[in-house]
Amino acid sequence: MDQISLTDHNSTSSHSPTGTTPKVCFVGDGSSGSWLMRADQIASMRPEWAAFGKQDFAPSRLADYDVLCIIKRFDLPLALHAHAIGKAVIYDPVDPWIQPFDGLENNSISRVLDYFHRFFDGLPVDGVIFPNRKMMEDHGHLMPNATTIYHHYRQNTKPIKIREKAEVIGYEGRAEYLGPWEQIVTDVAEKLGLKFVVNPRHLGLCDIGFAARGGLHGSMMASRYKSNVKLANLMGAGIPAIVQSDEQSYREVDNGHVRFFTDEKQLETCLQEILPYERRQEIHESFLADCYPYSLEAIAAQYETYFQSVIAWKQGTPLSKAA
Repeated sequence: MDQISLTDHNSTSSHSPTGTTPKVCFVGDGSSGSWLMRADQIASMRPEWAAFGKQDFAPSRLADYDVLCIIKRFDLPLALHAHAIGKAVIYDPVDPWIQPFDGLENNSISRVLDYFHRFFDGLPVDGVIFPNRKMMEDHGHLMPNATTIYHHYRQNTKPIKIREKAEVIGYEGRAEYLGPWEQIVTDVAEKLGLKFVVNPRHLGLCDIGFAARGGLHGSMMASRYKSNVKLANLMGAGIPAIVQSDEQSYREVDNGHVRFFTDEKQLETCLQEILPYERRQEIHESFLADCYPYSLEAIAAQYETYFQSVIAWKQGTPLSKAA
């Protein structure tokens, strides 16, 4: 299948062959974090785009748009209707498996590949946006016009000020996703004179960011395909990050200053390494210098370029793309 490469991370605008921005409706559950980021916030960046919860969207409204972009849970009847009236259908699956159960059941690479072969088989789409490069490499050949677009960091993120002495290690997300890592990082932090906080009031309270998955939620599917969003938020705020080594998305967007750990000993070593003020300031500056590709503006521009490419492909006048 064709794949589309979006390589200009610094682009903030783009133009279709006709010089117009496609009219796009993003449709998802209307409430989840993935819908908020991949539909509501992305749609807010162009006047021609709109985001709808499935319960609030009548299929008749598709007549007003060029593209239907379905977020996470695929809506087969809506996709078939869109195709029937000549609209381009894009699927942005995010992390569509049933969690954690599908991850626990499909615990080998062969099972993971087979699961998604069955999942994507026969979907009526003109393109798929994968959340990381590994997912596209594993499954992009199954779908037309596959591409990767990473998650952006939180809107209105402000850089933190690096404190002389680090005090807080912070994690954003549901505590149960951490599994045994919650107690491990709590103990290591205390040993080093730090405090571990789950869901601080805001990231600006953190000196060091932490990301990991364990227990029921530490599956191969999760580590292989979950998005970069936690690291993107840390990079956007310039917060030094310590993350679990098997998180593929974090590996893909690492600018060389992310610290990775595999066990408690490495976690402690990573923390000791970045506790000095000068080291944290160095990481802070590198993150701020390299975070623009994961800003909402840059990611929205990639969506626009991609939509234009798929429309051109559908019309038989494809733009340049890389296999």
